[in-house]
Amino acid sequence: MTGRERVFATLAGAPKDRVPFFLIASLYGAHLTGCPLPEYFHSGTAYGEGQAAVVERFDPDLVLGPFAVTKEGEAWGSTLRYSHKGAPMFIEPAAPSRQAIAGLAPPDIDSSPSLLYFREATRAIASAHGTDRVIAVGVLDPVDLPLMIMGIEGWLDTLLFHRADAQRLLDLCLQHFGRWANALLADGADLIIVLSCFMGPTLAPPELAEAVTLPVLRQALAQVQGPVMLHHGGSPSGAKPRLTAGLQPVIGQIMDARDNLAEARTILGDTAVLASGPEGPRLIHTSRESALAMCRAMLLDRRDDPRFVLGTTAADIEPQTPVEVVAALHDAVVEES
Repeated sequence: MTGRERVFATLAGAPKDRVPFFLIASLYGAHLTGCPLPEYFHSGTAYGEGQAAVVERFDPDLVLGPFAVTKEGEAWGSTLRYSHKGAPMFIEPAAPSRQAIAGLAPPDIDSSPSLLYFREATRAIASAHGTDRVIAVGVLDPVDLPLMIMGIEGWLDTLLFHRADAQRLLDLCLQHFGRWANALLADGADLIIVLSCFMGPTLAPPELAEAVTLPVLRQALAQVQGPVMLHHGGSPSGAKPRLTAGLQPVIGQIMDARDNLAEARTILGDTAVLASGPEGPRLIHTSRESALAMCRAMLLDRRDDPRFVLGTTAADIEPQTPVEVVAALHDAVVEES
């Protein structure tokens, strides 16, 4: 089977030759090709070449677009710092105060250099791998995007204490979200991965997630003309599975490595796709044997689950992670087949 066939069989709960897997390997692609990271995060072509190297070396079933959420904020006017050591870093917000929200407008998805980078990268990986693998691209939900526009302190203060100003920014982000997700689908993405930290317990208690984040997320997802998976956002999912069960067009969730997958399966039902695996940033401190053991344990736990996908979770795999450690996911699913 091709990776694409394998993934679609998983979506249908149909028989397949093995469990599909993916890697959050934006940085790792640059490492494999030797491309300087400042160039890599400006050139969609360079990103495509990096992911081609990831495909050649590790044979993932899904290929991911750039994992660089700060660049969404850059499109709105925030300032980033590009370095040779990691993904672009958020430096200065586009809206340093709630009063500055009045001067904001959604970026043009057809002319913003920051957004065109994502679109060029998506077209590059879809052209190279879309016939035999599934192409997935991550975006921030409209409640999380303001973190990259105002900064965490500014957005939390606005969201909690200045609701009229917060609603103005949420309305702008909602306008942007649908156009942005659908443009990526038109560029060749098969699947949109929505990162939603405010649906998890780290930034918001369940009451805030239910009262504020969930209604906005529901409006946002209603605009998307293709399948969506929700990403855990770097922390245990908390109440997210319960709150988001049945949302459309959500086909599943990428869970944190610490989440109870059996419990999540009970909450989300039999038809949802569940994805989980080792945390990408921690693999650099993990031996190959430990990585294999972690993957084997998760595959054993999900052995009777026809809609499970193995993948790295949290953020990007660090570039200096040994190749043999990254290869543990591929080797574990092949061994299990």
